[in-house]
Amino acid sequence: LMAVLSRRKKFNVSIDIAAPVLMIPEDLQNTDSPTLVIDLGRLTIQSDSSEILPQGFDDKWSLQLSDIRAMCTHQKVASCGTMISHKHALIEPFSLNFSVLTHIAAASSAGKSIIDVQALLPRLGFNLTTSAVRLVSRLQIRWKDAKLRNAKVKRRLTIEEILSSNGGGSPRRQRFHMNMLRKATAEPIAAPLEAAVAPEQEVKFSFSAPIIVLRIGNDVGFEHLPNKSAASLIPLIDLSIRGIGGEFVSNTTHEGVSSNFTSRLRSIHVKDESCFCHVMSSIEPSLLSMVQDDEDCNNRDADLVVVEMSKQLNGDADVVIRFHELYVEWNPETLAKVQQSMRLPPSELMALTETKAAPAPVLNTDEEILQQVSQDAEFYDAVDNNPVPVGRAPAKKKSLPNFTASFYLNKLRMNFNKDSQERCLFVAEMNQTHIAFLRKSLGGSKTTATIADARMKDP
Repeated sequence: LMAVLSRRKKFNVSIDIAAPVLMIPEDLQNTDSPTLVIDLGRLTIQSDSSEILPQGFDDKWSLQLSDIRAMCTHQKVASCGTMISHKHALIEPFSLNFSVLTHIAAASSAGKSIIDVQALLPRLGFNLTTSAVRLVSRLQIRWKDAKLRNAKVKRRLTIEEILSSNGGGSPRRQRFHMNMLRKATAEPIAAPLEAAVAPEQEVKFSFSAPIIVLRIGNDVGFEHLPNKSAASLIPLIDLSIRGIGGEFVSNTTHEGVSSNFTSRLRSIHVKDESCFCHVMSSIEPSLLSMVQDDEDCNNRDADLVVVEMSKQLNGDADVVIRFHELYVEWNPETLAKVQQSMRLPPSELMALTETKAAPAPVLNTDEEILQQVSQDAEFYDAVDNNPVPVGRAPAKKKSLPNFTASFYLNKLRMNFNKDSQERCLFVAEMNQTHIAFLRKSLGGSKTTATIADARMKDP
């Protein structure tokens, strides 16, 4: 593909694939058992030559993954004899869009190849309920048990082993089959087309996810209620993450590879739906009703988290993490409710994990004993006794590239409450914190920390 693009020829592609739908029932023998449905949506790839491309680019590609979703379905028969079907969207339908701009320079030219990729995730929503999370946990336990059972199954013989163990044919016929099999497996693969592309390249990848939502609720414990056409749900947690974006740029030259990565997170809000109080917020709780998330989006200083990573041509690396403001309400009652609703009951967990212990194998022959012992990693360590030559000078220690990591915290305030009614026990607050780590090229490191204001008070 790179060789074709470097020759300035149009390469038109149009692919439209309906991805499969995976249905994973909890019990294959029961048609009414809960089922996890994973819809992989639709994949569309096409080259776009209708638009006027930006200066410096020759081709444009579009890739779209649409209508990806996951849901849990369950059917039950009501007392009146009617079939009631419940469908719950575990992952709401979402799409993932990619736009690729390319300019592939030939080796004879003085220019450089440029690849620009832009990814957009418009919205991603998760709806975690007690029944859905417990269904996934039960399927995971059953999957592990199936893998353990399959591991005990005797391995099937290969074609070479079958032919070599076939005593009915003559030795000449066996050698003929073995030689034909080796020729077929060792058939040389045609060498790929060598791309005459310029050695200098620039790859840019940008991504954006405006909003990610996570909702946690309890829908278990309503079996005693009369027949209902809709399932009951008690909301527990509502989490929203806004303004995720970033960019990665890599430059390849004759001297080496350098790269820069920048990522940011605009805001985060966590609310306890059972008592309508906030649990975590990047905005002062008293100002939540007056401040909008979309206000002043261009102000980079207001981002909650900013991560910057860079790597130079000589290998030196630098990481900077900037943390703005975060306000946390630590409510043990809220955490206990979420943990209790998401975990499997002890009775179900015991029934799923209850297995009979397999009897220990009896080793009769020396070959069986050697085979059992050789499976231990320490066996090879004991066998491999390569003596270290005496008198050899120790290897010279190589210098490592410099590495610097910095962490900046503007403000963190955490209220430790007695319960979800925010009866505060004490408040911990930390302001203007800076931590830096430096690894030197010739060995050694240096760590510095500065805390301008840290306090703990009784409200």
